[in-house]
Amino acid sequence: MAWSKNELPEIDQFNDHVILWHSPNLLLPYQLFIMETIESLVEELNHLCDRYIAYVKACQETDRIREVFRAIKNQGCNIVTPCFAPDSPDVELLSDEGKQDLENMASIRKKKIDAINAQYFEGAADFRDIERKLESKILLEFFKNTVNQHFILLKNTPNEVIFNDPDNQLIALFK
Repeated sequence: MAWSKNELPEIDQFNDHVILWHSPNLLLPYQLFIMETIESLVEELNHLCDRYIAYVKACQETDRIREVFRAIKNQGCNIVTPCFAPDSPDVELLSDEGKQDLENMASIRKKKIDAINAQYFEGAADFRDIERKLESKILLEFFKNTVNQHFILLKNTPNEVIFNDPDNQLIALFK
């Protein structure tokens, strides 16, 4: 709703989550706006997704899942999938060993590309196999560290939420 300059509502109460204000132009004397934090939305979304996975056919909360998902997006968050690049934010969910494996994988990937450019395809295939093993190891650690966290809000990047759906059980909800 848009107000002119002299019609702006007076804020009667305010805290981190709730705004209650009075406006003489509204039919209801007070309007309540609940401003949920990203953290609480992500927590609720994870809980709803757990219930959805447990009771796929009987889950009646798919509309609420989509509503919370949209609320997160409307608060300016990007929802991304883990990409495991050395400079990506999802790296903070890995252990030191996982981070080292990620750096090794980036190095192996570069060597594989160099081998392809040199038309040394047997060597490139060997590098590909090593890269796949490291990638599997990194993914296994990531999924182990993020069990039942379908949406993850990272500390260092509060405007990004990682969508973690390794078994593709939730993707149909967001198409």
